[in-house]
Amino acid sequence: GAGTIELTVGSSEEFEGEEIYFVASSGTFNIIKIQDQGGKGYTNSDTGDPIPGVVFLTALDQRSSVGKFSTPLKLVPNTVFTIEVTGGTDTATLDVIIKGKKRSLA
Repeated sequence: GAGTIELTVGSSEEFEGEEIYFVASSGTFNIIKIQDQGGKGYTNSDTGDPIPGVVFLTALDQRSSVGKFSTPLKLVPNTVFTIEVTGGTDTATLDVIIKGKKRSLA
C-alpha cells in the first residue's frame, strides 16, 4: 500500500515547526518523500533509497523524536506539507507529530 500524511496551513495562518515525532505500530513501510507542495524536499530519500520504517517503530504510547529541525520548518499561508509512505502492510499505522507554533495572520 501507499499513503500520504498532510499538514495543511490555512490562508490566514503560518506555522513554524521545531521538532518532528513519529509513532508507528508494527508493520512494514518506508518513507519515500517529505516535501511541501512547491516541491521543496526535506530529506534526500526517494523510491530507490527510502527511509525504512523500522527506524520509527515504537510502542504506540511512546514518541520517537527524530530530532529538531536544523533550522525551523517555516510554512507560509496555503502550504501543504506532505510525507509520502509506501510498502505498508494493512496493519501498519504511522502518526506524525510536528511540534511547533501556528500563528494567525487575521
